[in-house]
Amino acid sequence: MVSEAKDTESTKREAYKMNKLLDKIIKDYKLRDSSHLARKLGCSAATISNLRAGRKELTPHLTLLIYDFTNYSIEEIRELAKEK
Repeated sequence: MVSEAKDTESTKREAYKMNKLLDKIIKDYKLRDSSHLARKLGCSAATISNLRAGRKELTPHLTLLIYDFTNYSIEEIRELAKEK
């Protein structure tokens, strides 16, 4: 049980970090919401939802989709995804 609690807490922190990255992209590119972001990136809304909920991590493929859509460097994307 203690291990599960730690895993849940870790997942929440990871989701929070991803939310910061995704929210920054939405704000910087004046997108309406997460589904609009998903369409612009060429991924599903479920993918964005899973990133926000911490059920999915930032993959190399998603990193490249963000890189192609934004003017953020790969390093900046990785750092934003790691920010607390």
